[in-house]
Amino acid sequence: MSRNIYFEANENLYNKGKFTIDYKPSFYKYVYYTDGSYRVYEARIFGLTFASYLRMVRDIYGAEIVGRGHLYPMVYFNSKEKAEKLAKDLNKRFLIIISNFLKQQ
Repeated sequence: MSRNIYFEANENLYNKGKFTIDYKPSFYKYVYYTDGSYRVYEARIFGLTFASYLRMVRDIYGAEIVGRGHLYPMVYFNSKEKAEKLAKDLNKRFLIIISNFLKQQ
């Protein structure tokens, strides 16, 4: 895997014992702005709608979705290993997207 890491799993500052996916500064080199939540980018990297992404991380990665009924619910993990698995998959997919983008330049 490339040295470039765009996503990482960290313990949430406000919910000790819960882990979230955080964006590294290298991510913002390619993504500048959004009108909504940056969390939607995670869904798009997988080629999913945000709702489908939430179901996927719950069912496949064991995430807990908090904020049902809110515009942008949060994704939490009880296990750092599960969060790291998602971060690794996001990094792999994002690297493919960047590589394809740079080839077109």
